[in-house]
Amino acid sequence: MRAGLVWGGIRAPYPNKFGRPLGAVFLVLSLSFAEGDTLLLRNARVVIVSGATLPQADVLVEDGVIRAVGEKLEAPPGAKRIDLYGRTLTPGFIDCASYLGLYYEREETLDAVTPELTVLDAFAPKAPSLLEALRAGVTTVHLVPGEHNAVGGLTAIVKLDRSDGACRVLEPRAGLGVSLTDAALLPLREPTTRPDLEELLRRAFSAAEAGSPLAEARQERLPVWIQCDEVDQLQTALALAGELRLHVRLLGPVEAHRIAARLREAEAPVVLPTFQRLDGAVGLNGIAELAQAGVRLAFGSWTPVAAADDLRTTAALAVWHGLPRDQALRALTLDAAQILGIADRTGSVEPGKQADLVVWNGDPLDLTSRVERVFVEGRVVYGEASP
Repeated sequence: MRAGLVWGGIRAPYPNKFGRPLGAVFLVLSLSFAEGDTLLLRNARVVIVSGATLPQADVLVEDGVIRAVGEKLEAPPGAKRIDLYGRTLTPGFIDCASYLGLYYEREETLDAVTPELTVLDAFAPKAPSLLEALRAGVTTVHLVPGEHNAVGGLTAIVKLDRSDGACRVLEPRAGLGVSLTDAALLPLREPTTRPDLEELLRRAFSAAEAGSPLAEARQERLPVWIQCDEVDQLQTALALAGELRLHVRLLGPVEAHRIAARLREAEAPVVLPTFQRLDGAVGLNGIAELAQAGVRLAFGSWTPVAAADDLRTTAALAVWHGLPRDQALRALTLDAAQILGIADRTGSVEPGKQADLVVWNGDPLDLTSRVERVFVEGRVVYGEASP
């Protein structure tokens, strides 16, 4: 195993273009696995996600990567065999918006525009909440800044690996976090009104210096993740995206279903919050309306605002309120990966993808089912290592 160490003033294995050492409060191992165990997971109900579910099939894993999926696969010499008869195997779930491991250090509110900050500076990879996420079947997390700054900084994507007390950084610069919510309006700092907030964002992006995250967003090289709640905030987000040529994803828009057709036309993906923030049956019905309109969906927990397992609960409730079952599972896995730009690596059970897999004792959208094991790149990080 090769490891890049990120802490204090030690340089990260990826460039820190702003010349700022990452925070001394955390340690992240950016893992690149050497040759690992070969596994043959046998006789599971395999939820491919990108294709039809296989009622009883095998999955061959070599060097942390899925090599084959099918019936009665041959085990290579020396392969470990794990019989999963009666179990369901799915891709690891993806939490598309989370404060996991960030505690209260989600933003710097002295300045409303802080594009150079990164959530990795505040990330604590040994937080107990990471193990709770694994227990919920979550293997990949998109960390976002808080919503009190107009521009909160750079988001990041990490893969959970509690067995080492470490996390793998998939994308240290996954996008730029922006807020159009009322939380960004603070009484002792501009902006204090919604028009001021909109104008501040327009000025910040328009005057961006070359090479800055704001300029990269203008060049559509960096996605912009906009936190918004209500319809008027959504409309502002879409208007700014069109005016400034921003490639946007919308975080937490509880009223998104009210303008579903416009969101589809703008090709703006939506990351929905868990059921606690949705408006009861109206909000849950709205998930199905968005899917029917062709809007790409994913779910975010904003942990610790909600528990990681609430992702699955929300997807199950959405199914009860009309969302097709396969789309609910895609929102937890492949569609989330596509929205994050990592679908070439994770999000489905198919050859060539990293072996981020979850073993359930029943159907994952049956809320009586529980996680038995979690594999990250072919290694057991939660549950029993052998049958």
